[in-house]
Amino acid sequence: MSRTIEVLTSGGEVFEVGNIPSDAKITFGAVNPGSKSSYGSSQTLRIYRGARADNGSQLAVFQDVVSFRDKSLTLNKPEKKLWIEEHKEQ
Repeated sequence: MSRTIEVLTSGGEVFEVGNIPSDAKITFGAVNPGSKSSYGSSQTLRIYRGARADNGSQLAVFQDVVSFRDKSLTLNKPEKKLWIEEHKEQ
């Protein structure tokens, strides 16, 4: 069974990545961990085949990622309630 994730980029783009193997490892972090250059400051999402993050098993890399979620998760957003108070002058 494969997985699908939803990805949000720093530019506001939202896209889905599908057909991810169920045993794939997904990591999220700096482009170049430990680097002090500006290139290493953006966040990167990486997908690897299998449970280990070996160089030969990398399936995909997405740069400038702000957040992501597995689409199998259900999101429930609470309703916003507006409270209006009336003040009467006496």
